[in-house]
Amino acid sequence: SAVDGLVKLPTSAPGIQFGDGMIQQYAGGKIRQIANSFTNGPVTFSSGSLLDTGLQVKITPRDTNSKILIFAMLSTGTSHGSDNIFAVGLRRGSVDLGLGVAGNNRAQGLAGPGQFGNNAISTVSMSYMDAPNSTSELTYKVTCSNRSGYTSYMNRTGADADAQYTARPSSTITVMEVVTGA
Repeated sequence: SAVDGLVKLPTSAPGIQFGDGMIQQYAGGKIRQIANSFTNGPVTFSSGSLLDTGLQVKITPRDTNSKILIFAMLSTGTSHGSDNIFAVGLRRGSVDLGLGVAGNNRAQGLAGPGQFGNNAISTVSMSYMDAPNSTSELTYKVTCSNRSGYTSYMNRTGADADAQYTARPSSTITVMEVVTGA
């Protein structure tokens, strides 16, 4: 029943806690806090190993049962065209998250850009649900690796010409604490 625009519900129901007929807390899926970081400065990479890009964000979960939902968007370029296939990833502290299966000489990462030329930008989007089991401050970082002996870039094209046919985009990372318990 509704009184003064409020809906009165039973005092108990599966998955929801009620007090005096009003909803107090959801059992899961509630976003508790959000943190975001943005960068538009160009960065250069020349490593076959996943290295920090400098794009990072910090969050302190309030509950050890919380999950952290991570979204990242990385703008990438290369000066070696389609010969330089590289990988990007996410890292919590020093722990790489969601990496593909390692094998022989393949680049290992969470995602990878498509093939492109020296004046192109390839945008890579990543998402990952982490379960850190922590209430300490956590640092999430975007990482990048490329073919050994080649060079990759964040937030610029390979040629980086000062011309209308090139771009200087930006990259972002967003983390959300998701409440998963009652």
